[in-house]
Amino acid sequence: MLDPEGKPERTGEDVREELFDSLDVIQEQGQGNPVLNDFASHIAKTTRNYAPGLFHTYDIEDVPRTNNDRESEFRGIIRQVLRTTGQKGATRRIILRSGAWEVVPHPETLEQTVEALSSVDPDELQQERTRVCNHRKRFRTHTRSVKQSQKQLKQLKKQWGQLTNGEGAV
Repeated sequence: MLDPEGKPERTGEDVREELFDSLDVIQEQGQGNPVLNDFASHIAKTTRNYAPGLFHTYDIEDVPRTNNDRESEFRGIIRQVLRTTGQKGATRRIILRSGAWEVVPHPETLEQTVEALSSVDPDELQQERTRVCNHRKRFRTHTRSVKQSQKQLKQLKKQWGQLTNGEGAV
């Protein structure tokens, strides 16, 4: 229904109306069956929640109608990071903290890499390094380890004691 392939050109509003008409039919068919009724209500509610961002792509030429291809790329990245790190829980943290570096197009050869890196402005590189450093600092105290949490708490108590001069007040 949402796929534009093989269908006449439609506006976002046309597709929206068609989808919600179909959802109304599903809800009517679900009357009398609690499981189907709950299922239809859930789908209708979820669709209404996402509706503001769903249909504008039909009004813009050459824009993909879904982000499924992009989501597939990210799943591939997560699988690759998991294979290289071996840490399932770390995968998202690595991507969120360090950036999804694998999504960025990169040079194919060493020569192309050297050429690309040679063209980077040193001031811009320093600004980016500073930005990344500041970004990573925000995550320094994020941990799931009890041992690490206790170590961090001990350090914070020590720092607090230095601030208060041991008197309990700043």
